[in-house]
Amino acid sequence: MAGRTRPVKLTLRLSHDEYDRLLQKVAAAHMSQQDYLLKCALQKKIVVMEGFTEVAWQLKKIGGNINQLAHHANEGYLVNDKELQIIQEGLLEIWQLLKQCGRTAASKK
Repeated sequence: MAGRTRPVKLTLRLSHDEYDRLLQKVAAAHMSQQDYLLKCALQKKIVVMEGFTEVAWQLKKIGGNINQLAHHANEGYLVNDKELQIIQEGLLEIWQLLKQCGRTAASKK
């Protein structure tokens, strides 16, 4: 949505306790205050998936391993079964983390 502007300003008054709770929810959602409040106000569902940072970290690790194997294969080296097993185990771990995150999100509905 290039060129989109928001010329209307909204002021909101909160107690200190309400503000602290809002900040906690914003931090848990890994969103800006504006994005979080807009989603709440526009009745869009906000799902916080605990453990997502761990999943992203694992994906980066496995992506690096796959990239190394691709480079080896492209250079004419054989990719051995042990390396493929390590990647398969990593993918299984990520799959389990994703299932756990999904169950956690579903239980909070």
